Amino acid sequence: MKNILCISLFLLCSFYAEAQTNIAIKAGFNYSTARAYFSGQKQSTDFVPGANLGLQLKTAFDGLLHFSPMITYSSRGYIIKSGNATADKTQNIIHYVDVAPLLSLDFATAKNNSLVVAFGPVAGLAIAGKEKITVSGISSTSNMKFSTSKNYGLFDLALHTSIGYHLKKMFIEVAWQHGLASINNNEENDKRNIRNRTISLNFGYVIKSYK
Repeated sequence: MKNILCISLFLLCSFYAEAQTNIAIKAGFNYSTARAYFSGQKQSTDFVPGANLGLQLKTAFDGLLHFSPMITYSSRGYIIKSGNATADKTQNIIHYVDVAPLLSLDFATAKNNSLVVAFGPVAGLAIAGKEKITVSGISSTSNMKFSTSKNYGLFDLALHTSIGYHLKKMFIEVAWQHGLASINNNEENDKRNIRNRTISLNFGYVIKSYK
């Protein structure tokens, strides 16, 4: 995972330095949950709201294809319900820094306007988190601990896909982020497999264009 982050940052910087590039700031609303299993049994989950803020670069390759890497702050999380009579549940909110070396296809729809489909991997670094556990109606909140070998995972790996409509300077997009790996490092002991799922509505503005 560390290698993915380093390679993504290198690609982002190298394309920025060598090619014609648009730089956009983007922000939006996240609605996230998780695919959760306990001892092989699927758990009932619910969504939590969040937000994202980031910087995206865009460089033309050839024809429709573009390189569109981004660096983003994103808050995402989930609620896992126990399903018992006392409605016990766990709610986690995690703050990530995401690096995504995306590719995009631009389909012209009108003068200076286009329909853009983007896709690619996302490598996330967890920087903070809160865990709220409710048992028999009594809740307790604690800071989440992250590492590469225990507690919750320091890194998150996902696939990103989005579709958006771009004007000359502004754009709006809907994105889906599909977690590929469990963010629980203690799965061997506690039998919990948790993978992030996030849908986002984002708005962007091109702040600089390099010809």
